[in-house]
Amino acid sequence: MNTKDLINHLTEDIIKLYDIKIPITDIDAVVEKLGGKVVNTSELQHKMENCYIKKHKDAFVILVDDRVKNSPNRTMLIARELGYLFLSMGYQTNRKLWNEWTDDTVYKRNYAFRTEDVKKEWMAYDFALALMMPEDEYRKIANQYSEGNQIKTRKIAEYFHVNLTAACLRGERLLSDHYDNLFSINIDCKPDENTREKVKKWYKDHGFVFKIN
Repeated sequence: MNTKDLINHLTEDIIKLYDIKIPITDIDAVVEKLGGKVVNTSELQHKMENCYIKKHKDAFVILVDDRVKNSPNRTMLIARELGYLFLSMGYQTNRKLWNEWTDDTVYKRNYAFRTEDVKKEWMAYDFALALMMPEDEYRKIANQYSEGNQIKTRKIAEYFHVNLTAACLRGERLLSDHYDNLFSINIDCKPDENTREKVKKWYKDHGFVFKIN
């Protein structure tokens, strides 16, 4: 089983075990269900990241910069931290690894861009995508908002309460084979130029054709 499938199965198990309703409309409530809490703070203003996770006793706390309190990216930021929690810190998945983390230790990213570190980053983001947009539900909604190989990705993003880039990347993960490696964004999405370029680069780097009609 490859990493993508393992992450999909793990998030599906978490959703079932904790009775998480999809689409997720309140990520803070999901964090509480999982045994943690979200704390909005101004203490991260001079940090490289605007969202951090730390072990606290036998639970966890996610610190979120006040500056992203009303950002449409906030949900995905918190979901990504949950990816670090389960995959890299061992919460509920690897007791030995979890016990190695001391109380109030913050999970720190490594910005050396070594292969293993980059893999951990993408695994955490893949976890976030899979948690927010489970495979079966995504396929159902994508089918609902598609015609041929055109997908109204903005509608999918709105349904799952995520940003447009996240909805596009989840589609790449799940639908590329079905759509012959062509994933089109309907013009009604009107993504800004920065979003267009980031998503186009991702597709190019991974051998896919990206088309905006």
